[in-house]
Amino acid sequence: MMEHFTEIRTLREALGREGRGEARPQDWRIFWGWTRSADVGIKDSEPANVYSPLTMTEGLGARVLIQWADGKVSSLRAERAELEQPGPLLAHARAAAYEDPDSANFLGAQEAPPVPLFVAATADAASGAVEPFAALLAVAREKAALHGFRNASGSVSATHRRAGVITSRGCDLTAESTGFSYGFWFDGQPGDGWTRREVIPARIASERLAESCENAVRLKSDEEGFAGGTLPVLLHPRVAEGFFATYVLGNFSGERIWNRQSAFRIEQFRERALVFREDLTVRLEPLVPYGPGSYPFTSEGVPARRVDYIVSGKLAFPILDLKYARRFGMEPVPPPATIESLAVESCEEIPSEKALQEMGRGLLVLGILGLHTQDAASGDFSLSAGQSLAVRAGRLGGRVRAAISGNFFEILRSAELRLVRFPGHHMPGILMVAPVLVEP
Repeated sequence: MMEHFTEIRTLREALGREGRGEARPQDWRIFWGWTRSADVGIKDSEPANVYSPLTMTEGLGARVLIQWADGKVSSLRAERAELEQPGPLLAHARAAAYEDPDSANFLGAQEAPPVPLFVAATADAASGAVEPFAALLAVAREKAALHGFRNASGSVSATHRRAGVITSRGCDLTAESTGFSYGFWFDGQPGDGWTRREVIPARIASERLAESCENAVRLKSDEEGFAGGTLPVLLHPRVAEGFFATYVLGNFSGERIWNRQSAFRIEQFRERALVFREDLTVRLEPLVPYGPGSYPFTSEGVPARRVDYIVSGKLAFPILDLKYARRFGMEPVPPPATIESLAVESCEEIPSEKALQEMGRGLLVLGILGLHTQDAASGDFSLSAGQSLAVRAGRLGGRVRAAISGNFFEILRSAELRLVRFPGHHMPGILMVAPVLVEP
């Protein structure tokens, strides 16, 4: 068991002794996290310049839920300086107490599944070992020069994290993890971002950046004579991630379902309603060793486990924290930590090269604007897709300044839907047929 930080122990002790009568803490939960990180950038093809220097940070914070003796609850966030003075912190929390009995859930002892998430070399980078940063920044400069870009911009970062959940009822879980990531773009065009637990080798980053650099070159020239209409549209995995997060995960939220802000009702999950294509499956996979979306437990102390959200097109389980699991009379269902916690599968899967060949004339969408403004519950979308490439006879052309529209739920039911696997990407792309409006 990992030793708790002094500030967390001090808060824990204060929760056991502070207050009298109705102002006495009866039950409590602390979700704490310590993070050390290093970040260095490249701006206008100059690495670690005055606009993007090596920056190192370290911090400790906590989210605390308290149920007082009178039944009221308080929820608060605190940073290290506040945790060092728990008396005033708890006094402020008591002053802001409110009625919400369904949120007062405190787990007893739990056993989280073992899942390795820590890599020593990444922790060294988070402590300032600069060699991995320098190697990737050099790759970005080389790619910019090779493809004739005037500048490359972006950053590389490493993170070392410890986190835990403690409750008054005996839950005491801890975990240690690392993360290494980069994100680059060239002449303002879409680039590539990637996150892993381990340090990303320069060779692997160079291979991944090749695709985004080639597409960025294509985006610099407009495609002539490309007409709109109802066309095959291929959403790149980075774009497909946003669609799934908005229209699928957003509508599986227990809070949205309870408040009737979701496209689905809890009865549909209980009845295993068929709402998508019969070969579509979406599940949570949080226990993949060193997976960037893996984790051993939630911030409430619920152990992570594999969960089917959609099975063969049927609703299986919504995402339920302790509060909404209690309201629905169901077991809690853990959420994805990131989009890479999800496995999205269908029997209609093809590689990206084959997808381009099958499209004939169509559109490859590399970036969109406005997804956050859409009505997720309806499934409708109408989006600017100005960072798109023409597809003609299986070949990628120049830039098309387009807008796409449709209904994502209907797309997930359509016989024309194909999941498209792009090399190096966890999430599949989505091949669909949709109305395309081309700007004059």
